[in-house]
Amino acid sequence: MSWSISPTLPTGLAFDTSTGAISGTPTVLSASTAYTVTATNTGGSDTAAVTIVVNDAVPVLAYSPSSLTLTKGTAMSPTATPTNTGGAIPSGIVSSGSNHGLFISIALDSNGYKHISYYQITNFDLMYATDKSGSWVTTSIDTSGSVGWHTSIAIDSNDDVHISYWYQTAQDLKYATDKSGSWVTTSIDTSGNVGQYTSIAIDSNDDVHISYRDATNGDLKYATDKSGSWVTTSIDTSGNDVRHTSIAIDSNDDVHISYLDDTNEDLKYATDKSGSWVTSSIDTSGNVGYDTSIAIDSNDDVHISYYAKSGKDLKYATDKSGSWVTTLIDTSGNVGTYTSIAIDSNDDVHISYYDDTDEDLKYATDKSGSWVTTSIDTSGFVGSHTSIAIDSNDAVHISYRDATDNAIKYIVLDSSSNVLGYSVSPALPAGLSLDLGTGEISGTPTATSSSATYTITARNSGGTGTTTVTIVVNDAVPVIAYSPSMRSHSPRERR
Repeated sequence: MSWSISPTLPTGLAFDTSTGAISGTPTVLSASTAYTVTATNTGGSDTAAVTIVVNDAVPVLAYSPSSLTLTKGTAMSPTATPTNTGGAIPSGIVSSGSNHGLFISIALDSNGYKHISYYQITNFDLMYATDKSGSWVTTSIDTSGSVGWHTSIAIDSNDDVHISYWYQTAQDLKYATDKSGSWVTTSIDTSGNVGQYTSIAIDSNDDVHISYRDATNGDLKYATDKSGSWVTTSIDTSGNDVRHTSIAIDSNDDVHISYLDDTNEDLKYATDKSGSWVTSSIDTSGNVGYDTSIAIDSNDDVHISYYAKSGKDLKYATDKSGSWVTTLIDTSGNVGTYTSIAIDSNDDVHISYYDDTDEDLKYATDKSGSWVTTSIDTSGFVGSHTSIAIDSNDAVHISYRDATDNAIKYIVLDSSSNVLGYSVSPALPAGLSLDLGTGEISGTPTATSSSATYTITARNSGGTGTTTVTIVVNDAVPVIAYSPSMRSHSPRERR
């Protein structure tokens, strides 16, 4: 009898072709994957399925020293960074320094590896980052002038990468893919000032679909290679300037596009599911429709997140009831720009977005039955240019910009909305902060604080590890002076 398995097991595991035994020590994380085991003899063959997921080991933390005495108004030096002798925390920094960028887009492959496209603002290049080697690696994909604006990324069934983007120098729509084994870039539409606000999606046949703006005419345009060569089409030619397009494909390979009608300041929607393109206005209640993002659930219902500029709110629209219903999700200040939407396996909705008032990364979900909003990263000016994706375990992955540290950051929430990274309870003394990705405690305390114990928790896919730190913040030592420090007195004349 002979045995075989498909697909290949996670790195570190072995399959015995003579016994069918699976053994070994996994050396990399692996999302839940179904493996087909086939046994064959002279009488024929039979198959069985086995599902394997490889989680990380639990973090084991320690701070040294674990007791900190600080002074009000004096920056911590050195800062406090933990050692972790257990399972690793997912790296929160994708790229930093001169390699940071804008227009960030994230997608996940079938193995759960992350792929991110972005525009590098130092050299004006299209960049790509992935962790499929086990750590983040960044690559310059297109360096031909100012290129890489409004990137959008998608992964096909073979885990090949596809990126649409705007070539600002020539004002063209461009496209890059590694499906040949190396990166190839192509100009898709060169007919004037075209290609802004791109969005890309892949259908069940691995055909590519891209929505984008024609700035010359203010039209919504669409490009696809499903005929075997690229064909571009003008969808909305009403002359109402189109911006902020987002595209999604349903189970029938019908195309759905959300976008902003900037002339009338409305949220609009286009689809070809009737066999021809139909456009409609979804929300006309004020100045709405900015930063749209669209997703399709398992019932082919449509979900759109967007920014209402007039109220400075995060809004959401869906047709799952049979007609369009719009909802205010977050009205707490100026919130809702840079929205990105995704649907999990239970058809629950997840939205990442930027809080411009507090300059934080925020996240909203309706998986509890009602909308809940949370500030995910509050360390500095963070959260613009967000992009969201959900893996096969319903973990939420968000990429975004950190304007304080000039970095592209990444964060994961498990299926219970717990952040994979570091957290602290209770809140640190005023002026101090905890880095989500590294556990570093830093800052300048701004108020005195009596001795208190703080619990630091580190969470990864394997579970949680905790440790404690004791912190006291004393007042600064008084420094006194008299001015002038000496006075002269004349003797009083005696009479």
